[in-house]
Amino acid sequence: HIYDPVYFQEDIKVTVQQMGSAMKQKVLPIYGDSLIFSSKNHTRRHPDDGYYLRSDDVCATAYWYQWPIIKSWEPLPDKELRSENLYVEKQEK
Repeated sequence: HIYDPVYFQEDIKVTVQQMGSAMKQKVLPIYGDSLIFSSKNHTRRHPDDGYYLRSDDVCATAYWYQWPIIKSWEPLPDKELRSENLYVEKQEK
């Protein structure tokens, strides 16, 4: 959870690790062989109680301050053009 702003000048890449906590028996039927599980290793916890990597959908929103203020914006390209490669993974810089 990030409550403070993350400042950047030109470009930013953020990696999100999604962790869950559950008994291994509960998540094994859901994730099967792809389950990445780690026990909590605590004397008060059951050995099968642990953390696991989740596979959830994530959404993020970025806001920025524009200065100097531009009075008129250029029109956005058509939706088809803006979203034509939406599901194509970009290569690392």
